Amino acid sequence: KSLPEQGRGRLWYVRETSFGTGLQTGDSVLIHNPAPGSTDTLKIQYLPAEDDIRQTIVKASTGDQKAFSQLLDHYWPEVYHFQLKRTRNENDAEDITIQTFARAFDKIDTYDPQYGFNTWLITISKNLHVDLLRKRKRNVMEQWENNANEAMKRVLDESPSVEDQ
Repeated sequence: KSLPEQGRGRLWYVRETSFGTGLQTGDSVLIHNPAPGSTDTLKIQYLPAEDDIRQTIVKASTGDQKAFSQLLDHYWPEVYHFQLKRTRNENDAEDITIQTFARAFDKIDTYDPQYGFNTWLITISKNLHVDLLRKRKRNVMEQWENNANEAMKRVLDESPSVEDQ
């Protein structure tokens, strides 16, 4: 197959293995092709099989930092790109993704293995995005009210009018 678009990743599944690769049939790898002119090199990231992910989640729920790091590396692109599509803003997408993983790792003991871990992360991410939108809306409304009050004060000047003098 061809390489993914520059700057984007493409998921590949291993159909055959060569001796000594460390990959098994059914494993998946994510290939990141750097953007033109970038000094980055082509990156190939091993994505563990579902059973390995479950074991990693169990380790992370016991406080294993290495397991947290593996989950972050594995699921970061999915959560980030999901938020990038929603927010259309790289900074917001990155901030929400960081908050998503922080919240997930704080609450990992509430994860229900009946559902996919990525589904749980995306749900957290959606909720954080909604919270951000509500906060921004509240700030806009408060700012509008403050500006409206200032304008009203200017109109309702308490100094005596010409008729009152």
